[in-house]
Amino acid sequence: MKSRLSRYHLSLGLFFLLFCFKASAQVDWYSISVPTEANLLSIDFPTDQVGYMGGDGVLLKTMNGGLTWNHVEILQADFNLTTASTYVTDLHFFDANHGLMVLSEWTGLYRTVDGGSTWEQEVPASSGFCRVKCLLFEDEDHGMLGGGGCFQSGLIDQYTEGLWSVTNTDETFNSSELINGIARKENIVVAVTNDNRILRSVDGGLNFTATSHAFEDFNFTDVALMEDDVFRATYAAENSFGIARSTDLGLTWEIDNELTTFFYPDMYCLHRNAAGKGFIGGIEGNSGTSGLIFSESENFWDFDAVAKPIRDIDSYADSVTWAVGDSGTVYVSVNPVLLGLSNPGTLPSLALFPNPCSNELFIDLKSISQVSTFDVFDARGKRCTVSYTISDSQWKLDTRELNSGQYFLKIYSGESESVQSFFKE
Repeated sequence: MKSRLSRYHLSLGLFFLLFCFKASAQVDWYSISVPTEANLLSIDFPTDQVGYMGGDGVLLKTMNGGLTWNHVEILQADFNLTTASTYVTDLHFFDANHGLMVLSEWTGLYRTVDGGSTWEQEVPASSGFCRVKCLLFEDEDHGMLGGGGCFQSGLIDQYTEGLWSVTNTDETFNSSELINGIARKENIVVAVTNDNRILRSVDGGLNFTATSHAFEDFNFTDVALMEDDVFRATYAAENSFGIARSTDLGLTWEIDNELTTFFYPDMYCLHRNAAGKGFIGGIEGNSGTSGLIFSESENFWDFDAVAKPIRDIDSYADSVTWAVGDSGTVYVSVNPVLLGLSNPGTLPSLALFPNPCSNELFIDLKSISQVSTFDVFDARGKRCTVSYTISDSQWKLDTRELNSGQYFLKIYSGESESVQSFFKE
């Protein structure tokens, strides 16, 4: 395997070029605390305030843009479920309350219309479709479910206006095969399996045939349309680079040379946000414990090493991107101070002086009729303890204990919030 892929290795000079470029275009990822240490496998934001993430025996929900997360109970008596059967492998919500949840391979597909308070099981059309794994939905009436049969290979069912129907997936009768990801552009649908197969349909998903490729013993983990005519697929394979690319709408595939590194990663997930920017997550192969996030810049792909393997990525508001992974790992691409603002545009700018400050920072409150409280956060989003006094519509903050650098002042006034930055010399 290593010799067969050696022609894709970066030259040493290119590696250093990549390193230097990365150093000048650093992408910041901020860690978010969540009330679990379980492995997180899926995340979905139907709105910029409401989001869901699931994993090993856990489903979490946020109602304030991801600032805080709370458990959603899914061990309902009518499911007859145990903790072992509640691996949330995929989520897709159509709005804040209506969505679908895939539970483990053997448990099933469930639907909620009340934000996760209650769930009802969905029954696929294919006979023997007992191992569900992934979803692809365009809207509430059109989508696909991927997985595998009890005694069959990978299976895909279509959902159209309330009804599930069977598709032809080119059976191999490998009972261990699963569909791990599905993507589409118009009538072209591409699906990948954990058994080295890439399936393609040219009739909107009614019939799939296996494409030919040069990869051997690849466990494909996900697939997505990452550019207008470019599909990418992630995979796990020894001494390889984790990402394959097709520039002809899934007909032929090659190792993605744009994303090769000396980390030899296993990659697990792909995402393209509403602004067209791509993200890819996985595990750094040399250590086997750290994670990697690739993010697309204007002319290049940047990469960031993170603490744990990344299993899923999603975005809202075009640019707020989330990555979840092992041991309750959650990252967001913007400073957490900016998350969950209820009405960020309704408060006027406050006069902060002097800015930069040294020992004291004054805040003029004359432009705000009602002020309840404030918080100070450092550049990484950590809340700082700052003493203050109030006099003559003015706050005076004692900033002597703050280290030099940038800080964010978050003001709460009735139903509104505002964030402004200041600097400590």
